[in-house]
Amino acid sequence: MENQLTCQVVMFPIENVGELLIIGTKLVVNNNEYSEHYIKLHDYKSQHLYFVSDREIKEGDWYYHPDFSEIFKAYKDTMHNKAFELEKCKKIEATTDNSLLIHDNSKNNKCFGTQLSGKCSHIVPQISKYFVEAFVIEQGDIKEVNIEMEIGSGKGDTVLEIIGNTYRRVKTNEDNTVIILPVDNYDGAPVEIIARELKKCASSWEPKVRLLGNVRAEDIIRLCDFLIKNDTNVDE
Repeated sequence: MENQLTCQVVMFPIENVGELLIIGTKLVVNNNEYSEHYIKLHDYKSQHLYFVSDREIKEGDWYYHPDFSEIFKAYKDTMHNKAFELEKCKKIEATTDNSLLIHDNSKNNKCFGTQLSGKCSHIVPQISKYFVEAFVIEQGDIKEVNIEMEIGSGKGDTVLEIIGNTYRRVKTNEDNTVIILPVDNYDGAPVEIIARELKKCASSWEPKVRLLGNVRAEDIIRLCDFLIKNDTNVDE
């Protein structure tokens, strides 16, 4: 389907402080409780998450090399250099690392980064804290997600995938987080996905109807709105 993209979920160590920590054998969320010095002193392993896909890697993209568990940016001189083995690599579609920037000239794309001379250094789409928390609950046992893609008309640049006279790119919420689509089986699914689906269900009932125990539909919706980072993007 053109409006969705299947991504692998990968995690690997980084030098600076990431969203996740491995303490011993346990994966935990880093809630800014530990300084970089403290992490290194106790040999904690700082991690970032990445959603990666098989889409074509273009100049300006960030990509993941599975043999080295490292990320790189695609520059003009690396695109046709066989030594970089781009055929093995995966394009980074989203991450918990907000230091990764891509160049974006498209006027209809909000700039999350620096704006200079009309050109935007745009932060790569981000993975929401809800998914990070779910990933930790499952101790890393979420290997694949489907994310929503935006289809539109008009010209684009390196952040867009051009198909004829239309473009295709990762769709994001107002806060630049990717939109994770529902799955067939919700066992162990991220909280954000469950909340979105539960809201859809509760919204189909009269507000005062008690659906779960003694809880009314309108209160279930209120709870879901609290859990969803940006409920303006939830389909009614």
